[in-house]
Amino acid sequence: MLTKTFVAVSLFFYISELCAGQIRDIQIKNLTEDSVVISFTTSPSSTAYLKYGENKDSIFNQAISIGPVTNHSITLRNLSPGTVYFFYIEATFPYSNINPVKTSVDLFKTKGLPLFRIINFEVVSNLLNKFVVSWTLTRKGRVTLYYIEDGTVERKKIEELDFKTEGFNSITNIKQGKTYLYFAEFSDESGKIIKTKVFNIKIPEENIAKGCFVTGTFTNFMKEDPFFDLTSPVIRRITDERLTWFDGTAISGNINLDDQFCIIDLKKERIFSRIEVFWRSLSLSTNFSIELSKDCKNWTLIKDSLDGRKGEPLKGENGDPLKCNVITFQKPVIARFVKLTAKKGSAKNKHERWNFVQLTEIKIFP
Repeated sequence: MLTKTFVAVSLFFYISELCAGQIRDIQIKNLTEDSVVISFTTSPSSTAYLKYGENKDSIFNQAISIGPVTNHSITLRNLSPGTVYFFYIEATFPYSNINPVKTSVDLFKTKGLPLFRIINFEVVSNLLNKFVVSWTLTRKGRVTLYYIEDGTVERKKIEELDFKTEGFNSITNIKQGKTYLYFAEFSDESGKIIKTKVFNIKIPEENIAKGCFVTGTFTNFMKEDPFFDLTSPVIRRITDERLTWFDGTAISGNINLDDQFCIIDLKKERIFSRIEVFWRSLSLSTNFSIELSKDCKNWTLIKDSLDGRKGEPLKGENGDPLKCNVITFQKPVIARFVKLTAKKGSAKNKHERWNFVQLTEIKIFP
């Protein structure tokens, strides 16, 4: 009985293999600047689809050979001259144990010179004092890159004299925290001009508190876990620029018993005009203050009676709800040490076991 079953199963797979559909004899014919003919055979007969496009990773266009037939011939029209196209063929066969059947990706290139087009135009680097734009063309062109600070009228430009198919341009001497509009014009050797659309980019600001030493009463109510506590000791999370919970937030001591505080050492006296305080929204302080000092002994109260509930709502890197209090100064201030104090009894959550507040980050900007 076992032998008969084995023979039956083997016969089934043998017949299935014979019935499996095949796509063969693929030929590329009659290439012109804007068309091509692709012929192939399917066994057994079927309806087949030819998928094609200019990007190997996103082949979206489709042409159909209506069947069932064995010999197929598909003409693609309205193609671009001098352009590489990627394609594959797909067909579904009755009684086949593998459906649909697809060929591997192949390619062809139309005749003639390529149209003068922009293949790629993007920012590849965005730093504090410059951003870098990368571009690629279908054929050689000369670039003029324009940029302007949003809200101003002075348009600046960077102009190249050489004709190239690809390149990089750096826009320097720009202002931190500002938004810039930019676009490019490309001209080929015949004088034809093509343009990009207008883009905008926000230039980052230097957070002078990043990585600075922190002391205070914000630790953690959980045992430190080497797999999650990526910033150690836990209080250093306040300046690690990571807006994450569980491994990017520092937790205070018992705020129902005492004030809770943290002190950031900026390493030297710095000039700054804005402080951003990020709380975990579920456990913020409803009454906190900011003090400044040059020696960590004599303190000047700058802001008092601040309420975390009035901060701007936002999401952390893992989707956790946060609140951000933005504290700005009419005139820039000078200090080395910045102290945040969450006042006794100021926890938003009044549950008896929720006797702490959670501080995710403090950022300080010039």
